[in-house]
Amino acid sequence: NESLYDADLAGYKVNIANSATGIILTVSSYSHKQDVFLKQVLDELFCFNIDKKRFEILKEDATRALKNFESEQPYSHAVYYLSLVLTEPAWSKRELLDAMKLLTFERVQQFAKEFLSRLHNECFVYGNVNKEKTMEICQVVKDKLEATESVQLPLLARQLLHKREYKLCDGD
Repeated sequence: NESLYDADLAGYKVNIANSATGIILTVSSYSHKQDVFLKQVLDELFCFNIDKKRFEILKEDATRALKNFESEQPYSHAVYYLSLVLTEPAWSKRELLDAMKLLTFERVQQFAKEFLSRLHNECFVYGNVNKEKTMEICQVVKDKLEATESVQLPLLARQLLHKREYKLCDGD
């Protein structure tokens, strides 16, 4: 956040979110400097160091949220369990809570290194951008991955499948 504060004031935005299949990095900015901004964001992402105190706080918050699920309204439980039964793959709150017991600062550091060393990426560019500028933006990502000696792997067929839902027929 410190390094991106000035960019934020200038109207450049970045969002990093997790998904069931990996991470989603969204950059929105003025098109003529988007590649420069993306390079700065990628530099920060690949040089990220985890703060141990912040890790402990976030772990405690996540654990508390998982435990507090039991005290939520019954309709929330009904929606949650319906989703859990009908969606594949899905992990229950209990399984996630059990996994939190195994989560350590050192394991997260190791995972971050491994995660960023084996990547598959896809770029989606839209807006006031022509084909040449789009290719330049995608090249920024490719150059960063090559500079970090990460192994870019094609996705396996089973990795291309997103969440699946089951249709319940009468009597099921």
